Amino acid sequence: MTRINAQQIRLRSSVFYLTQLAIVRWSNRSFFERNEVRLSCMLAPTPVMVNADANRCAQMVGEILLHNAAKFTSRGGRANYFGRGRAGQG
Repeated sequence: MTRINAQQIRLRSSVFYLTQLAIVRWSNRSFFERNEVRLSCMLAPTPVMVNADANRCAQMVGEILLHNAAKFTSRGGRANYFGRGRAGQG
C-alpha cells in the first residue's frame, strides 16, 4: 500500500472474470509438484466479474497466496483455492 500511496505503482482497473485468475495456478505448478502438495481449485458456479487491476490481482494470487501455500503446506498435503462473489457486491 505504501508504494501505491506514494504513486510508485500505477493501478489500471479493468473488468474481468474471476476465472481468469485461476489460470495463475498453473504457472505455480512446479512449486506444488516439488513439495508434493495437491492443489484444488473451486470457483463459483456462475461467472463472477471483478473490477480491479488484473495484473496486480494475478500477482497477489500467484506470488503471494499460491506460492506461500506451496511453501508452507506439509509435504504430501493439500491446498485449496476458492473463488466466489457475494450477491449485491459491486
